[in-house]
Amino acid sequence: MVALDQSHLTGEALRTWLAQSFLPFWAEHSFDASCGGFHDRLTLDFEVMPVGYKRLRVQARQIFVFSHAHQLGLYPEGLELAQRGVAFCLAHGWAADEGGWVFKVSPDGRTVVDGTRDLYCQAFMIFALASYYEASGDQAVLEWIERTVTFVEKHMQDAVHGGYQNVFPVVARGAQSFPRLQNPHMHLTEALLVAARATGRSDYLRKAGALVDLFFARFLKTDDGLCGVVEYFDEALTPLAGEAGACSEPGHLFEWVWIVQLYQKLMGKSGLSVELQQALDEGMRRGLDQRPGTVAAYFDEVSLSGEVLKSDKRLWPQTEALKSLCAGYEGTQGAVKAEYGARAQGQLAMMMEVYRAGLDVPAFHEHLDAQGHVLTNYYPISSLYHLFLCFSEYLRVFSQD
Repeated sequence: MVALDQSHLTGEALRTWLAQSFLPFWAEHSFDASCGGFHDRLTLDFEVMPVGYKRLRVQARQIFVFSHAHQLGLYPEGLELAQRGVAFCLAHGWAADEGGWVFKVSPDGRTVVDGTRDLYCQAFMIFALASYYEASGDQAVLEWIERTVTFVEKHMQDAVHGGYQNVFPVVARGAQSFPRLQNPHMHLTEALLVAARATGRSDYLRKAGALVDLFFARFLKTDDGLCGVVEYFDEALTPLAGEAGACSEPGHLFEWVWIVQLYQKLMGKSGLSVELQQALDEGMRRGLDQRPGTVAAYFDEVSLSGEVLKSDKRLWPQTEALKSLCAGYEGTQGAVKAEYGARAQGQLAMMMEVYRAGLDVPAFHEHLDAQGHVLTNYYPISSLYHLFLCFSEYLRVFSQD
């Protein structure tokens, strides 16, 4: 297993570590060779944690990871794992009634544990199948991408208020469909963009563009001294009153910056817009813990006015900060570009030092408190999506220079 020298976090050192350590380790520990598909969680000893189910969103994320790893030439064996993950989902994950991907199946896939079709899962299955198609050219999955998009449009679109419902079937107010959420809209945008890129279909790109418009119209708040992404809405997509409506997760702002920049590139435009750059800069200023004696990482939650709501620091906002810094570096020029580049390198170094502290395997702590103490007693397989996407973006952007 190759160790990563902290003084060499760019170029070939990172590529070698990903190819020879990170990807082989997680291929071995995440894939279920007995039943197919991917495990959901590992214990702190990297044994399978028996949770009694497999979530389709985790299957989708791992399909992406190993498809993309194959496509980049970092892990050629990844295509077979991705193919076996796709086969597991096709065999067990599509609902028998109106369609759509179910939320959970049993570990062997034969029993539906939770038949809810949530928008988040549908988005990630589109994302996974499109990523697999990019890597494999397997024409058979194109039908499943279109089936999923059609299901979402038919059963989850809100023609009255805009956007999409969280789940199908929609349940009563006060249950899991409410409040409405921006988060699944964000991942649906990402998925449609990847599907458009993979297939060349302009209708997927138009659907993604409508969601980008929704982001600027409803989700992003940048006036009256406020900054951030609104998370929780009522049925009419109006921000909830009180603390819930004022809550914002810095990681989601960073994700949106990267997604909107991807949309701009697919539309043939370059550069980071002034509005997006200002939101990114202010979001990073408000979201970063700069207090003495604390880990200089991004908070889980802040208010739109800048107060810290949750001072803990999960792993995924750190990966999304790195992706957004890569977008900033790619979309700007001169001194601003250099500043984004330096911050991206610093962010990667922090992640490697702080979120891998005490580990001698290519894994990352999932959740830290303000002082850097580990808060979780397991490793979620789902975090591989965040990690590998930010690493691959870092390599792509900085290898262009």
